[in-house]
Amino acid sequence: MNTQQATIETTVERAREALVRTGFRPGWRVRISVEYMDAEEARETEFRRLSAILDRYPTDPEFQGMTDDEVTTYACEVVDEVRQAR
Repeated sequence: MNTQQATIETTVERAREALVRTGFRPGWRVRISVEYMDAEEARETEFRRLSAILDRYPTDPEFQGMTDDEVTTYACEVVDEVRQAR
């Protein structure tokens, strides 16, 4: 019996993609519970996710002197630009 579990935060449109990205495979039977996430919760979650990414890498010289909040804000802007370009 596979006991793989995950908490996935995504949009309704991207649920399948998020499940596969997390390691679940097409054809597997899964049990899903959903919960509404308001805009503030979504922003806080994205902030935590991006902060965790930043914590894994040393500060690039171009970001020296910027606070973590400034770097995170910049990263969010870049991610938004990439999403819009897609």
